[in-house]
Amino acid sequence: MSVKGFVRAEFKQSAKEKLNGNWTAAIAVSIFYVVIVGIYLSGQMVINTQVEKLGYVTDPMLAFQALKGAFITASIIFLIGSALNCAFQLAASKFFLNVASKSSEVGIGDFLGYFRYVLKAIGAGLWQNLWIGIWVSIFMIPAAVAFGAGGTMLTGSAITGESSPIGIVAMGIGVVLYILGIVVSIIKTISYSQMYFVLANEDSIGVLRSMRISKVLTKNYLGDIFVLGLSFILWYLLASFTFGLAYVYVFPYTMTTFAETYIFLRNRAFEEGSLEPEEFGLRKVGGQAPSVGVGIQGTFPTEAPHTLPQAEETFHQEAQPFHQEVEPSPTNESDSKYE
Repeated sequence: MSVKGFVRAEFKQSAKEKLNGNWTAAIAVSIFYVVIVGIYLSGQMVINTQVEKLGYVTDPMLAFQALKGAFITASIIFLIGSALNCAFQLAASKFFLNVASKSSEVGIGDFLGYFRYVLKAIGAGLWQNLWIGIWVSIFMIPAAVAFGAGGTMLTGSAITGESSPIGIVAMGIGVVLYILGIVVSIIKTISYSQMYFVLANEDSIGVLRSMRISKVLTKNYLGDIFVLGLSFILWYLLASFTFGLAYVYVFPYTMTTFAETYIFLRNRAFEEGSLEPEEFGLRKVGGQAPSVGVGIQGTFPTEAPHTLPQAEETFHQEAQPFHQEVEPSPTNESDSKYE
């Protein structure tokens, strides 16, 4: 259990409860993704088979033309597959965010309808991978240079029979930079991990803003989110051992858990004042941040509204003796609500 209120067991238990009554649609979403991945992998296998056959082609021109065609086909399949994957990630985030937020059943239309934001989804995927790539390159490129220089020195020393401490140091630096690159890639992946949920939460938020919000949400919870992801490793191993059959259960379970996590992070940001609920289509009506599992939009539970109309309340205040100050109604910022 985290001292900051991040409780993995509660997120998982809540996810299981929210999936009750929604399993049919959730499994349909999972099957949809399995079909997309299957088509993509099948296309890649066909291309690989064609490339292998090129080894039997003796004419260089024919081999070149066939290789060029295979490359173009592979590129098209990769681009289409990547676009579909981005669109699926956004649509699935919308669907499972609705599962985690609504008390009623969620239909498959909540998933399919969000494919209309395919361009925004592609933009999010490109922007996310671009920045992860930039951060990783800062460490991986120098690591490759260090490995190359160290390897050259060690090879030369092996030929001449002389020792090369500089080559050993260079290889050591390369190893350190490589490890740092892996660590940075994990940190940045987690830091940007809420982008699709943010975009699914509020249509008016753009890709650039979603990245900034994701960094705010995950700032103090990078380790917690990392451990949460690790806790599903055995489930995904089970899915691989069952040739993907268990995936129809594992995927909804993990996605709903991460949707619960997002709601917790969002509401905690509201409490801390690092984000404003109005940006998510919500408005403050009291003072207390919503609890985990509260809806994406709509009304958060709050106290009963004042029964006196404004004019009547003003009359009563003015009717007080002039020497008696009217005490303002107590407002506790920690008790605020949003709708």
